[in-house]
Amino acid sequence: MSRFRIMVLSVWLVGFACAGTCRAGWIRAWGSNHYGECDAPAGDDFVAVAGGVWHSLALKADGSVVAWGSNDYGQCDVPPGNDFVAIAARGYYSLALRSDGSLAAWGSNDFGQCDIPPGNDFVAIAAGGGHNVALRSDGSLVAWGLNEVGECDVPPGNDFVAIAASGWNSLALKADGSLVDWGFALAGHSVCPAGNDFVAIAAGGWYGLGLKGDGSLVDWSYCGTTWHCPPAAPSGKDFVAIAYGGGHGLALRGNGSLVGWIDSGHPYDDPPGNHIVAIACGDDHNLAIEVPEPSSTAALLSVAIGLLGVGWRRRIALRC
Repeated sequence: MSRFRIMVLSVWLVGFACAGTCRAGWIRAWGSNHYGECDAPAGDDFVAVAGGVWHSLALKADGSVVAWGSNDYGQCDVPPGNDFVAIAARGYYSLALRSDGSLAAWGSNDFGQCDIPPGNDFVAIAAGGGHNVALRSDGSLVAWGLNEVGECDVPPGNDFVAIAASGWNSLALKADGSLVDWGFALAGHSVCPAGNDFVAIAAGGWYGLGLKGDGSLVDWSYCGTTWHCPPAAPSGKDFVAIAYGGGHGLALRGNGSLVGWIDSGHPYDDPPGNHIVAIACGDDHNLAIEVPEPSSTAALLSVAIGLLGVGWRRRIALRC
C-alpha cells in the first residue's frame, strides 16, 4: 500500500455534484435494533450514514436526508430540503451541514446541543451526545452544548482539518498530521498518541481512534476504570476509514471489507464481502453503504470528494 500523507487542499466545486462523483448504494445495518434503528429504508441512492443511540440517518445522492428508529425526542423529524452535504448523530439528536455552509440540528436539546451557531462557513461537523464540534472554512473550531468537563473548550488555531466527538471528549486532527484532544479527565494533558502521521480520527464512548498514514490503526481510552475495558483495535496496514460507537469500533479496509471489535477485544459480527464504501457507528449498532461491485480505494476517495464538494473553499485531508 502506498504511503498516506496529509495534504491541505483548496477545493472549488459548484454545487453538490454527488451524483457524478459519489458511489451511491444501499444501506446495511446490524447490531442492536430495539427501536428499529437497523430497519434501514430501501433504495440504492444513499451516500452517507450516521447513527445515534436509537436512531439512524442517511444522506441521499440528491442531498436529502432520511431518518428512522426512535423519534421520542424528534431526532427523526428531518427538516425539508435537498441541500444537505454531511450528517452526524449521537445521543437523541441529529446534526447536518448544508451546501451553503450553514448548520441544522433537531431532536433533544437538553444541553443546548441543537442551538446551532450562526454562520455559513462551516465545512465539517461532529456530534458528541451532549455537545457538538464544527470546523470552519478557515481551519478554526467552534463547539457548543454541554460543557461540564471542558468538552467545548476548543483549542485555538487555524490549522485543523478533521474533528470527532464522544460523550465527554473532543478530538481534532491538524494539517501537520498531529492530534489534539480536550474534555474529560485530561486536565490540560493530552491522552491521544503523539505523532504527525494521522490522516483520520473517530471517537465514541470513552475511546478515541486514529488512522495512520501507513494504513494502521491506534486507539486509546479516556477512562481507566475497570468497567471500561482497554480498547483493542485490529492489526494491519490496509485500513482506509474508521468509526466508533458507544463501546465498539468499526474499520473499512482498502478492498471494501469490514472489521469490527468491541471494548473487550472480541470480534464484532460484521457482514462479509468487499462491497462497502462508507461506514458509521451508532451507540450499539453499525451502518454501512454497500455497492453492487467490489469496492476500491479509488472509489472511497471518490466518495470523500463528492461529499466535500459543496461550493466553497475547503480544507480537507485526503489520502494520496
